[in-house]
Amino acid sequence: MNDYIFQNAEEIRAKAIGAREIAQTLELDVEKLVDCMSQACTKEELRRDIEKAESLHIEGTPAFVINGKVYYGRIPQEVLVQTETAPPTL
Repeated sequence: MNDYIFQNAEEIRAKAIGAREIAQTLELDVEKLVDCMSQACTKEELRRDIEKAESLHIEGTPAFVINGKVYYGRIPQEVLVQTETAPPTL
């Protein structure tokens, strides 16, 4: 669903297509999606993600934060190489 949304973002916005309709188009379990989206834990996780994005001044998606720097879209190869060789942090 995530890939579909990114690939069809303009049409989805223009036609105001909702998650339920997208799920139906993709033949997903619509009731499972609706149930998940209505759960308090889902709403809380989304709220935390939005607050974190706002605190980092993220203005679009996809966005990735690596070593405190925000990258939009594709992560540069040199950054990926650095993360592969860096020791893991806890």
